[in-house]
This record gives sequence, structure tokens and C-alpha cells, in this order.
Amino acid sequence: MKITHYILPILMVAALGNIPPSFANVVSKPVYYQLKKVDQLIAKKSYDDAEKILQQELKRNKNNYEKAILLRSLASVYGAQKNYPKAIEFLNNALAVKSLPYEATQKVQLSLGQFYLANKEPDKAFPLLDAWYKHNPDPAPKIAILLANIYSQNKQYDKATVLVQKATAATENPPKEWTELQLALGYKTKDFRAAIVVLEKKLAEEPENKDHWKQLSAAYHNAENYTKAATIKHLAYQRGFLKTESELLELAKLFLYANTPHKAAQFLEEWFLAKKLPENAQNLELLGGAWLSAKEPLAAKKYLETALTLAPKASIHEKLAQIYAADKKWKKALESFNASLKLGVFSQQGRSQLLLGITQFHLKNMPEAGAAFELASIYKETAVAAQKWLNYMSDQ
Repeated sequence: MKITHYILPILMVAALGNIPPSFANVVSKPVYYQLKKVDQLIAKKSYDDAEKILQQELKRNKNNYEKAILLRSLASVYGAQKNYPKAIEFLNNALAVKSLPYEATQKVQLSLGQFYLANKEPDKAFPLLDAWYKHNPDPAPKIAILLANIYSQNKQYDKATVLVQKATAATENPPKEWTELQLALGYKTKDFRAAIVVLEKKLAEEPENKDHWKQLSAAYHNAENYTKAATIKHLAYQRGFLKTESELLELAKLFLYANTPHKAAQFLEEWFLAKKLPENAQNLELLGGAWLSAKEPLAAKKYLETALTLAPKASIHEKLAQIYAADKKWKKALESFNASLKLGVFSQQGRSQLLLGITQFHLKNMPEAGAAFELASIYKETAVAAQKWLNYMSDQ
């Protein structure tokens, strides 16, 4: 997200209206009236006439305060014409006089930082705006968004997040670009809950926007709320927003993550019958794995055996070995485990090593069984069961 999205509208506000009524008390009356006239000329876009008046006033002997005010007004004239190098020059000159009061100096620094940004000099803008923010911690919403962008560009995402949250909270209908920046920062800082808040609001405003459904599901997924992620994705499917093979597979995998494998398997079978998904090895393995997780080994076996004829993958052999072991078909289980190990390593090391150990034990291959149990004992989810088998073998 580019900073320039937010610069120019703010610059115009900063460039105009430089002469508050209180100046009448601190500058001479002739200068005050000339400054008012300059403001009127800028409003009419009569920039040459405005510049001429200011240059003439500068040539006269003025005190330092009046010089600083005139230089600042000249910067406004050039800024209104988008002549940023000149605007920068005159603002720096105004600061160099060192006669402006604190509040006026702060405003000049803010304007100068914005002009540097507009002139594509962010390295010069950042220290000015950073210093300004330290003295002005509660900026107006548009200024807050400007600062949020430059902090984001400098990878200070926490500061940027605070600023964009303040800006959106203080604005009744924040522009789309603001909420997009807030969303992007949520992902940058891995604050997925903050991203979810933004996306839920966007979805409520535009329920027919397909991207909002996908992004909200992804945010819940990143927040490891798989049930909610699957629910949102399923609602998107019901609305007809999921069409492609990859989108349908994402939904099936989310059902698996959400510990609802039966639903994943049912949907995959439905899509195969409707020809929405090709029956390739990868998709068939996913379906077989879903039925296996749903504790439906017969249904799983059918699809996994078909997948194996299409692609001899280690993971397919491994799943079939688990089914054979559960069915106490020890020889077939061992053949599948060995076939899997020839092609790679187990994807579920703890579970498969434990079942391999049990298989070897029932085939009376005790040294091989012990080796498998030792490997299974390394993994947290199978350590207790593997140790029990090792103790049993030792007792025997």
C-alpha cells in the first residue's frame, strides 16, 4: 500500500489557511493585510500574483518573525502548485530563521515532512514526521493514516497499527484504503484477531463480495480457529462463491483441520460424482485419508487402493498399512509399511512406527518390533504406548 495515496489531500489542507486572525497581533498591519490577500489569491489559484506580493514583502526590512511567516506562505504557494522542491526550500528557510513559536514550528515540520513525501524523499520525511508524532501523539485521522503508512514503510508495524486503529475508530465511515491498511498491518503483526474484526465489518457491508469471504476464512485459519474457518468457507460455498478445484479442495481440507473428516469425505465424494473434481491420485488419497480419519477403513481402503494404481506414493502405502494393521492383516501391513519406507519416510512417524512395531511383534520379528517401538517412543503422541510395548516385550 503506497504512502502517496494519502499525501496530496492533506498537503492541500496544510498549504492553505496559513493566516489565523491572531497573527494581527504579532505582525504589522500592512503585512497582515498582505498575507490575507495572499490567502485569497491562493484560493483563486492566482499563484503568480500571490508569489509577487510575498517576494516584495520579503525584500523590505522585516523582523525575523515576519520573515518566517512570509517564507511559510511562499511555501504554501509552491505547494498548492505541486512545486514541492520550492515548497521544501522555503519551509526550511522559515525554520532556519528560528523565530516561529512552538506550535507554528510543529505545523511547519509536519508540512515539511509531507512535502518531502510528495517529492518522493521518504528518507528525509521520516525523521521529521517521527519527531512531530512524539510531540503530537493524538493526530487528526488523516494525519494518523499518513503517519501509519510511513511507519509501515519503515517496518514499525506496532506504531502504524496504533495510528490506523485510532484513525478508523474516530471516523464514521473510514475510506476503503484505511481498512485495507489496517488489515495488512494485522497480517504483518500476526494479529489475526484484529484482521478478523476488520474483515467481519467489510463482509457485513459487502456480503456479495467473494474476496471478503475467502479472506475472513483465511484469517480464522491463521488464528487456528479451524471450525470458524471451515464454517465461513462452507457459507461461501453455499452462496456459490467456490468454483475452482483449488477452492473446493481448500474447503475439504478445512473440514479435516476442524476435526470433521466425515463431512470432508462426503463433500469430496459428492464433487467426484458431479465431476467437479478429477479423480487423480492426489484427490483420491485425500478422500481415502478423510474416510480413514472418520474411522471408516473400508471406504478409505477402496479409494487408497485406486490412488495407488495411479501413483505409487509413500504416503498412500503408509495409510493402507495402517488400515491393514487395524484389520490385523499383518503380512499385508508389513508389505505396505516396507513399500512406504522404500519410497520415503513416514508422514506420521510416531503412529506408523508404533503400528509397524505391533505388526512386527505379531509376525514374531522381535528385534524389528523393538526397533520400531524405540522410534515410536521418541514422539510425544505415541511415547507412552510404545514404552508399554517395550516393557511388555522385556517381561516376555
